[in-house]
Amino acid sequence: MLIFLDTFINFIKLLTSLNWRRLDLRRIDQRLVMFHNILHNQVAIPIPDYLKPITRPSRTSHTKAFQNIQTTTDCHKFPSFPEQSSTGMLYLPTLLTSLDLSSAWLLAG
Repeated sequence: MLIFLDTFINFIKLLTSLNWRRLDLRRIDQRLVMFHNILHNQVAIPIPDYLKPITRPSRTSHTKAFQNIQTTTDCHKFPSFPEQSSTGMLYLPTLLTSLDLSSAWLLAG
């Protein structure tokens, strides 16, 4: 157990010295960059049919917001793996929706 803890601590020190983020956070960033590219037709991937733009904007939403996906089936509500959840893609900050491709690399850093 002590060897594992030392290895983990050394790994964390290495990540912080290189100014890298954790892998799960980098994956979220890359998913958001890919979603941005799909949304702005910068890659040849169509927007899925289940993503629909909002019909009634609220005062806190922006022009690129999507409707919240609602379901009554538990297997869709509570996926077994966290990365299957699409809620991170539904609430994009306004800054992300206004970026162009040349500044999208800033999200990964």
